[in-house]
Order: sequence, then structure tokens, then C-alpha cells
Amino acid sequence: MKNAAAEYAKLQNQNAKLLTLIAAELKNHQNRINTLTWGHCGDMQHSKQLMKELLTFLRNAYDEEKMHVQIEAEIAE
Repeated sequence: MKNAAAEYAKLQNQNAKLLTLIAAELKNHQNRINTLTWGHCGDMQHSKQLMKELLTFLRNAYDEEKMHVQIEAEIAE
């Protein structure tokens, strides 16, 4: 039987590696584009939405819309 603490640590490590891979893909996304189009902006928007959903989940937010507004404020330029 697996130990919960060991499994949690393994999953934490794997999630950290996934974040590193995602960051690299986001950085390299533009390098693979010859001519930037609105479709590429859609790719970035979709990625942003998925990451907001993950962050909302990790924060245990009960009001997803309110949390999405908060996240938008946190990432605003």
C-alpha cells in the first residue's frame, strides 16, 4: 500500500515539472509562428482560461466567477 505523504510529494514534484514544461511551451509558442494571426491569440486565450481554471481549483474557490475576476486583477498589466 502506498504512503499518502510519499505519493503527495511525488505528485507535487510532477506538477512542478509540468509547470516548467508549460512555461517552456508558452515561450516557444511564438518561435514556431511564421505569421502571427488571431488564431494564435486564441491559443493564448485558451491556455489562459485553462490555467485560471486550475488556479481556481487549487484555491478551493466556491465562487468561480468571483475568483476569475480576482485572478484577472492579479495578472492585469
